[in-house]
Amino acid sequence: MKRQFSRLLLPAVAAAMICVPAAHATLSLNFNGTNVAGAISGGTTILDGGVGDLDGVVNKQITTLTQLGTLTATLTTGTSQSPNGAINFTLNGTPSATGSFTLSVSDNGFTNPVPTNLSLSADIIGNSSPQTGSLIGVQGTLTAVGFFSSSNTTFVTSGSATSTAGPIAFQAGTATGTANGINGASPYSLTEYVTINITALSTTTDPTFTVTGHVATIASQVPEPTSIVLLGGALLFTVGTIRRKARRA
Repeated sequence: MKRQFSRLLLPAVAAAMICVPAAHATLSLNFNGTNVAGAISGGTTILDGGVGDLDGVVNKQITTLTQLGTLTATLTTGTSQSPNGAINFTLNGTPSATGSFTLSVSDNGFTNPVPTNLSLSADIIGNSSPQTGSLIGVQGTLTAVGFFSSSNTTFVTSGSATSTAGPIAFQAGTATGTANGINGASPYSLTEYVTINITALSTTTDPTFTVTGHVATIASQVPEPTSIVLLGGALLFTVGTIRRKARRA
């Protein structure tokens, strides 16, 4: 009886194990949240495949349309390369008044590169219609900070943080914040927190602007064996020269 029960039970257990859904990363966008007490909270959060994600599919990409008071965020897109440590986003916006807004992008489940002596970078760039004579596009400034957390929880900012990228004006190129020597555990989460400050509306026929950001972990640079050999040879040659000179003296 016991043997028969075991024969019936094992296939059922195996089937149940197959049916258990695998844990997956949770790419998320947050609009107008605040960074307080080690986490980004409040505002409006959109999850990959959740309400507000236009394709409605969990595919490491979010595309959404969002109204943030006086800012219409059109076709905001976030993409994650999880388990590889990189997230990108692009926000296209049309403001109807000046003011400040925040955007955060976050994901977890990163395992590569392994968090041993990592570098972390956060980039930000903003563009709008170029000036034509006395006419200008949307004017504003941007700041961004990247965060690494071994808690593997999205929107956690209590771990390692980059220096602040910016403030940088639209049309002024890319600003980058960095942090080095990061150690932790896998899997880990990454977050980029961006503040957009609109200082003047466009006087051209194009009232829009675009903000693009990127946060990524970078593996530490390990010297190649050839470089180590060459360095060791140079050191030995230098030491030998010094000794010979000392003997002559």
